[in-house]
Amino acid sequence: MSVLIAVPGAVGVLGSSPAYAVRVDPATGPDHELPFLCGESWRGSTRASHSPSTSAVDFNAPGDEGHVVLASAPGVVTQVVTSSRGYGNHVVIDHGATATDHDSLYAHLQSTHLLVGTRIDQGQPIGLLGESGNASGPHLHFEERLDRDVFAPYFSRTRWQMGSTGVSQNCPDTPLMGDWDGNRKTNIGLVRHEAAATMLRKIKGNVAWGTGWDRFFTGDWDGDGRTDLGLRAPGSSRFVLRAADGTTTSIRYGSAGAVTVTGDWDGDRRTDLGGWRPDLGRFALRSADGRSRYLTFGSAGDEPVTGDWDGDRITDVGVWRAGMFLLRTGASTIASVPLGQPGDLPVTGDWNGDRHTDVGVWNPSTATFTLQTLDRSTHARAGAPKTVRYGRARG
Repeated sequence: MSVLIAVPGAVGVLGSSPAYAVRVDPATGPDHELPFLCGESWRGSTRASHSPSTSAVDFNAPGDEGHVVLASAPGVVTQVVTSSRGYGNHVVIDHGATATDHDSLYAHLQSTHLLVGTRIDQGQPIGLLGESGNASGPHLHFEERLDRDVFAPYFSRTRWQMGSTGVSQNCPDTPLMGDWDGNRKTNIGLVRHEAAATMLRKIKGNVAWGTGWDRFFTGDWDGDGRTDLGLRAPGSSRFVLRAADGTTTSIRYGSAGAVTVTGDWDGDRRTDLGGWRPDLGRFALRSADGRSRYLTFGSAGDEPVTGDWDGDRITDVGVWRAGMFLLRTGASTIASVPLGQPGDLPVTGDWNGDRHTDVGVWNPSTATFTLQTLDRSTHARAGAPKTVRYGRARG
C-alpha cells in the first residue's frame, strides 16, 4: 500500500498551491514499529492545526509522563536538541539514505541521553516522554519523514489510522554473544525485548532478566571462563553485573550517553567495562582499579566492537562500518575485513577456540548469523563463513 505524503505546494495539503506528491511504500521503506514497549497500547491522533503537518502523530496513554520512548526503526542519531521552544527536547534518527532520506522525529521529551552519531537499533531507548517546548500537556509528538517532509506514518507495514489505539509490536531480537559453557568457543544468543526482557541463550537455555528498555552486554566478571550478563538502564551510568547465581553488583562509570563496550583490557582474565563516544570517536577503557585510558578510533555512525585480534589475551578495539570491520591493536589498524551489509548488527567472538577473536553479523530481516573465522597471522577471512538461523526475523 502506497501512502501520499504532504509536500510543500501539493494540491489540497493545508491549503497550499498545486505542485506534486511523493509516494511512500511501507513494504519497501524502513520497518517502523510503534515507539513504545512491546505489548503496550497507545492512542495516536492529530488535528487540523497540527504543526508542521496533520501527518504528525501525538501519542498518549494513561500516566504517560516520564514513560520510556523507543526507536521506531534502526538508524543513526543525527540531532539531539535541548530547547524550551517549538519541539522542545527532541531527537532525529536517520534511517538510511538511498535515492531519498528517511528519518523519524521524537519531540517534547522530558529528557534524552543520546549522543549525535550513535547507531541505534529498533527498540532502543530514545528518552522519556514529557511536555517540553510548545506542548500543552505530556505526549510524544512523532513524525516519519522523507527528505524532511512529514508523511502519513505506518507501523508494522500498515498505515496508521489517526485517532486509533494500537498495540506496540516493537519487540525486536538483538544478538548477545558469550561462552556460556566454558569450552573457550563463543556461542550465539539473543535478547528478546519484551516488557520483561528475556535472554535467549543458545545451548544454556533461557534467562529472564531486566526490562524491555535496558541495554544488555556480556563479560566474564569473575574469571571462571564462563560468560556472564550485564545491563544498563537508559540514561544511567550505572552498570549492573550479574553472576551465574543471579546475584548482582553495580558500578558507576563514564558518560550516560556512551555506548557500552567490554573486554579484558589488562589481561587478568576478568572482563572490564568501557564506553565509546561516537561524537568524539573515542574509547574509554576502565581498569580494575577504576582508572581509565583513552583510545581515539572510529567516527559517527560506526558501531564499536571489541576482541582479542592478535591472541595476546588482552582485548583490543575496533568498529564496524556498514559492511566493514576495522580492527585495531596498539596504535594502528591491523585489518579491514569486509562482512555484512547496511542494516546488519555486528558480533564478535572466538568461533573455533583458537584464542583469537573472529567477526560476524546478524541479519535482522532473516534472523541469520554469519560467522567468519580470521587467519591468526594475517587477520584476513579464513575459509567460507558459517551461517546459523536463530531468533525471530523482523518485518
